[in-house]
Order: sequence, then structure tokens, then C-alpha cells
Amino acid sequence: MKNRLEAEQAAAKRRQDAALKAERTKREVDRVAAIRARGADRLDASRQAYRVLPPKLYVGHEAQEALADLVVIDVGDNKLEKLPSGFLMWFASLRYLRLAGNRLTSLPKDELGKMGRLEVLKLDSNDLERIPESVGELRSLRELDVSNNRLCELPESLQFVQSIECLRASSNSLVKLPDVSGLQLLRDLQLRGNALFELPDDLPDLISLTRLDVHNNAIHKLPPRLGNLVKLRVLNISSNRIVTFPDSASGLLNCEVFLLRENELTLLGPWIGGWKRAAFVDATENRIESVDRAVGSLRNLIELRLSRNRIEQLPPEIGLARALECFDASACLLCRLPVELGALAVLHTLRLRRNAISGHLPEQIGLLRSVTDLDLSRNTIESLPDTIGGLEELVKLDLSHNRLSTLPEAVVQCARLHELYLSSNRIKKLPLHLGECVSLRVLDLQSNVIAEIPANLACLVNLKKIYLGKNLLRALPLDVVNLCETVDELHLDRNP
Repeated sequence: MKNRLEAEQAAAKRRQDAALKAERTKREVDRVAAIRARGADRLDASRQAYRVLPPKLYVGHEAQEALADLVVIDVGDNKLEKLPSGFLMWFASLRYLRLAGNRLTSLPKDELGKMGRLEVLKLDSNDLERIPESVGELRSLRELDVSNNRLCELPESLQFVQSIECLRASSNSLVKLPDVSGLQLLRDLQLRGNALFELPDDLPDLISLTRLDVHNNAIHKLPPRLGNLVKLRVLNISSNRIVTFPDSASGLLNCEVFLLRENELTLLGPWIGGWKRAAFVDATENRIESVDRAVGSLRNLIELRLSRNRIEQLPPEIGLARALECFDASACLLCRLPVELGALAVLHTLRLRRNAISGHLPEQIGLLRSVTDLDLSRNTIESLPDTIGGLEELVKLDLSHNRLSTLPEAVVQCARLHELYLSSNRIKKLPLHLGECVSLRVLDLQSNVIAEIPANLACLVNLKKIYLGKNLLRALPLDVVNLCETVDELHLDRNP
């Protein structure tokens, strides 16, 4: 009987406690709703040119009670050099604090960690040289932005902010990183524009990371276990000193964007075969000499940029990257084009200027029926195949600075052609039916050896610019003369 009575009393106590808790919660919800209704949960004091915060904002019992109710405060884009002592102590409910765009050189050392509910802290674009270790006490913090300051290091206590999802520390002077390997919720890590020489070997322990941006540092190698970042979507390592990727890089199965430009890479190795979801790869301006045949397995690749490298030939397997829409391998050492390039049915931009492509283009070039922009300028190409007429979507064709002596009649089948650049070749005669390219807006024939212009050129009624200088022309057909009077730009200089 006694045990039963005690059980009933305990149950009654629990019900009473639950009721009291529910009542307190309801009162708090009602209080917060009332604060929100009158707009007292937000304070926007940004862009006021404040050099110091007005005392009315924080001095006195009434002001301090108002600060305690704030959820969002923005005092960014002023001229503040320091915060008043005790200012941060009153933010019991604060979730969002923006102090960006001021001239702060320091933060109150012991006050920062008192904002226990803070979720977003924006300190970017100040003159801060240190972040207090008390930042490690912000156990609810999800986003921290300290970009564009004068930081040489980040506080070691960051490792205790287990809630953080986004850390931005770009444009500082960081030379090393604290231990952040335990930040299991971190998704976005931005460290561009610092002085980092290397990344910690345990960085790949950030299992939730989806974006890693270390653009413009001095990094010379990547962590051996880089491939452990299986959730990574964007990798930006541009403008560093990286020579190669670790073999584990094949594990970046879900990464969609690879920004690798301006490094010292010597090859795109077999590890690229693991980049199954890669849509954009930019390896411009490296020292790449070869591209592995695994490039053919990148079935989701939309844009590939390889310009300003040392590539002499492309693997035939590039024709298997069937989703490719834009390919740029300008300013390399290419001597020829693989015929398999013609299999890229959805390619719309092909840029191969400043290479060593010589002789005759492969007939398969005519299979690129989706191409709108084709740039083969500054090579040593001597002739075009008749299949060039198959480029039915072509809008811009640049073959300037080559060794062409003729232009195939089939070019008139490119019905959508707007811009045709043929300057600095060895062309003697133009196709008789060039006038059928009625969509032409720009025609550049400068610096050739053309002695005669076909009369039907007068049919190019949409022509806006025509360049005929530095040829052997002595006269123009009358109808062409009339056309020349209607164009916006006409160049006939340095003819006989």
C-alpha cells in the first residue's frame, strides 16, 4: 500500500512539473510573439556612419532589457573601431550578429562566448588581428565569417564549436589552420587568399564537407586522404603550387566542380576516372602534358578547360564524354585532333586557338552539328574538309592566322553563320556562292591575297562589318560597292 501511495505521489509530481513547464513555455512563446509583433526582436543600426555606438543603445536598465530581447542585430557598415565594454553581455536571446564592414581591431576577450544562443556571427571586412579563444564557447554557432581581416591564425578553440556548418576566413594572412578535423557538421570551408603552405592531413576527416575553397594560397600538396571527402561538391584549389593529386582523389565521386587552374599540375591522371559527377573541370594554366584516357568515363562532364598547358595530343576516349558542351584547349601544343572528337554531339563551343594543328582537319569535324562557336585561329591549318558544311548551328567561325589557300563551297551550308574570321591566311579566291550566307554580320578577310570579290557578296544584306584590307583588290563589283555604303565598318586599306 505504501509503495502504491508513493508511486501515485511521484506521478502527480511529474504531472505538476510538466504542467508548470508547459505553462512557462507558453508564456515564453507568447512573450517572444509579442516582441516580434512590435518589431523589438530586431535592431538594424547598419550604415549610420557610427564611429562609436550611441549610448542610448546599451546604457541603462531599459536599453539592456531591450538588448536581451534581440534575436537579430546588424551594426555593420559603420566606422566602429571598438565595441563598448560589456556590450555583448546582454544578448541572451541573440541568434544573428553582424559587425561586418567596420574598422574593428579587436573584440572583447571575455564577452564573445556569453552569447550562448548565437547561430550566425559575421565579422568580415574589419581590421581584426585575433579572434578571442572565447569563440569556442559559442556552442550553437552555425556560421562564422571572419573574411577580409588581418588574421594570421584562427583560435584553437574552434575545434569545440561542434555545431558549425560554415566557416569563412578568406582574404587574411593565415599560415596554418587549427585542428578542425572534429567539426563533423562543417559543410562549407572557405580559405581563399591566405598564405597557407599546406592543408592538414586530417582535413579529410570533415565528413560533411561539400565545399572546399583554398584558391590563391601557397599550397604545394594535397592531403593523402583527400578522396575521403565523399560529400564534396565543389573543390577550388586554383592559384596554388600543387604538382599532383593523391591517388585517393579518385574517391571524389560526388564532386561536380573542380577548379584547378594556375597550379603546377603535370598531368590529369587516372584518378580523374573516379570523378563520375564532374560537370565542370578547369585546369587552365598548369604544366599538363597528358590527359589520361579515363577522361572518357566522365559522362556528366559539361565543360572542360585545358588552355595554356603543354598537351601535345588528346586521348581518343575524349569522344566518350558525350555530355560535353564546352571544350577549351587553346594555347597548348596540339598537333592534330582525334577523329573521335566528332562524337561530341552536344558540343556547342570548341576553342583550340594557338596550337600547332597543321595540314588538314579531320572530316569528322563536320559531325559537330551542335557547335555554335568554333575557334581554330593561330594554327597552321592548310585546308578544311567539305564536311564543314555539316555545322548547321555554327554562328562564329574563327580561322584567322592559318595557312588556308581556299575555303570550301560547303561553308555556305552554314546557314546560321554570323561571324566569319579568315584574316592572315593565303586565300586567293572566295567561294562563288559566299553570298548565300545571308546571316553574316561580320566578314574578316584582311591580310590575304584576294584579287577578286564575287558579285553575289552583295546579297549579304545583314552585313555590319567587312574587313578587306591588305589584299590585292583593284576594284569591287558595283553591287558590292553599294553594299559597302550600308555597313557600319568597312576596311579597304592597303590594297593596290
